[in-house]
Amino acid sequence: MGTLNLKLILATAAICALAACSTDSGISCDDRLCNTYTDLAIDQSDVTGQDMAAYSSGGGLHSMALLGDVLSLTPTLTLVGTLAPPTVNGAQVQASDIAVSGSKVYVAYNTRGATQAGAIDVIDISNPYALTLPSQALYPTSDIHKVYVKGTSLYAAGATSDNGGGGNLQKITLDANGKLTSTVSSVFLRSAADPTIPAYAGTSVVAAGSYIYALSGNNGGLSILNNSDLSTVGFTALPDARDISFDSSSSSLYAVTGKTASAESLVKHYDLNGSLLSSGNVTLSNGVIDEAKSTITTGATFQIATNGYGGARLICLSSGAILGTATNPTVTGLTTDKTTANAAAFGAGYMFVANGEAGVTIYSVNTSSLVSGCSLVTITYLGRFSLGANASANNIFYTNGHLVVATGQMGFKIVKVTTSVLSGLVQAL
Repeated sequence: MGTLNLKLILATAAICALAACSTDSGISCDDRLCNTYTDLAIDQSDVTGQDMAAYSSGGGLHSMALLGDVLSLTPTLTLVGTLAPPTVNGAQVQASDIAVSGSKVYVAYNTRGATQAGAIDVIDISNPYALTLPSQALYPTSDIHKVYVKGTSLYAAGATSDNGGGGNLQKITLDANGKLTSTVSSVFLRSAADPTIPAYAGTSVVAAGSYIYALSGNNGGLSILNNSDLSTVGFTALPDARDISFDSSSSSLYAVTGKTASAESLVKHYDLNGSLLSSGNVTLSNGVIDEAKSTITTGATFQIATNGYGGARLICLSSGAILGTATNPTVTGLTTDKTTANAAAFGAGYMFVANGEAGVTIYSVNTSSLVSGCSLVTITYLGRFSLGANASANNIFYTNGHLVVATGQMGFKIVKVTTSVLSGLVQAL
């Protein structure tokens, strides 16, 4: 166990006074932070009034037949702030992941290719029109792939070239204001074949109770670590492990894998000891074999799992039924590997899917208050919006009326979501 080469920078950069943020104020920048109050156009050219591909079992999805209804449900989107990626040892890193805790957004950065360099930015979004960057850490020899925040700790999964190299996990103490401190501990994540050999890369992490649950991809699996000293207390081999989520209602874990030469992409359900449970295991067809992004988000009733070429799948948590698939958009000038489903988020009655360079696709999500569980769900495609040239939507979260998005080489973007009156009425029904 050791502390990686870490350069900690504390900085504050207000980008715009609230009074200056109006629809005609243009763009105001301070170093990497920019404020822009710009409406985003939603491409509805392929909206037909139809929902996601319905599943054939009981209940299912119900189409909204009228195009006018679809258009009336569409939110208004306004880009209110951006943060360009830092340069680390001459390398232009790219935003790979986002974690949200209160008014703070934690952005993880890695580097494409063999070079390993990364960063973590802490952005204060308490006033979305006057973002600040109170804290930042640069990693000249490490990629940061995923971040997770719980209490006063930030957990970062990635890979480093230090000490022989390999997949690793860092635990960073946060101060009372959510800023990074110099108190850092780290550990290599083991491979499946040999506990003394590190896995290729850390891919995801969550914390629950006294333990940390970290995934390592390619040749790794699920590592269970003691939260106090990062010692390994359990390990389960899991080929091409991509992402993990904690279900607080059942005190269990869900992990999503990529497609391998011998198996389709999977959602696997584990107890907190790392033992596979008999329920909640789902096969996700048409995944990808290479190191693509995949995420899983678990709510009270539904899960949303993304797996590259396979699109985004809405899953009923109680039954494991796939309620529908949000297929990847076809965009002129973009190859299919540039438009894969990387992540998804729920908020304000919508589902937002991060589709790489294709931007973000939007669906309305409505459930009947008269029917419990997953038996009556309406999910309707509303359109797609771009986050600009060279922006690749890698991960996305909805928080307090805003979308926060990691967009690769274009960094971080925050978008205000204004819901339609009709959307609010439909949700209330």
